[in-house]
Amino acid sequence: MTNILFVGGLPRTGSTLFMNLLAQNPRFMCSPTSPLVELFMSLSGSYASSNQAKAWLPQEEILSNFNSGRLGLLQYWASNALLAKSTATWYVDKSRWWSGQYNSLKEIIDQPKMIIMIRDLRGILGSMERIWLSRPDLTSSTELLLPSVVERVNAWLEPTAEPVGASLSRLRDLFNKDYTKNMLFVRFEDLVNKPQETMNQVYAYLEEFTYTHDINNVKQTTRENDVFHAPYGIHTVKSTVTPTTPQGWEDVLPQGVSDSLVSTYDWFYNQFYPDLSI
Repeated sequence: MTNILFVGGLPRTGSTLFMNLLAQNPRFMCSPTSPLVELFMSLSGSYASSNQAKAWLPQEEILSNFNSGRLGLLQYWASNALLAKSTATWYVDKSRWWSGQYNSLKEIIDQPKMIIMIRDLRGILGSMERIWLSRPDLTSSTELLLPSVVERVNAWLEPTAEPVGASLSRLRDLFNKDYTKNMLFVRFEDLVNKPQETMNQVYAYLEEFTYTHDINNVKQTTRENDVFHAPYGIHTVKSTVTPTTPQGWEDVLPQGVSDSLVSTYDWFYNQFYPDLSI
């Protein structure tokens, strides 16, 4: 069976950098933002809404067929992707939506491997606000009606709003269902400030040999047309891993907004940034 690593998480967390760093390792074939999860979800949705599937007796038989089909989809996609890199033994598929599919994956894969990319929420929303300020013409008509950063942040954090609010909802659900013990969480701040150490943690999680990465010569192997991700999806990487600026959001997020994020999302900060001092 082909080894598959699923990468989900929050937006603006360095997932493209992570994928291109990991792609330096000959044993890993890494995708850009992938539609595989949409196909997987579509198959699940079709089964759930099918009267023919509900009518099939015995139900154990049709469920077994369905699960074989879901696993077959993942395996065929991964095996086909590996043809492009003969040295690879792992296929790595990236989409924020994988975070919400862990329950479905564990029904067909024994202990699926999943990495969740995270970042200080102030950094995420500060990054999005900076993009909005630079190109408000690319944002949605709804966002154009939001005249202040406070209103924009609140809109981005709505529980069903992509890309931030919905991603946070999926993340919270993982904790509520106690799935997180089988996952690895990669903080953006660690990835850019301690890249080799962070990648070593990834290899330990995957039970793979370590690999020495060239953080001063990151070649982009994943390609995407960001017109379809505009404005907040930017999937180009610098050739050198650059450390993050501490509290780099202060020029775009008012102090009240920053403090409110930390208090409102205390479950997030207690879990991932327990040493935080505002």
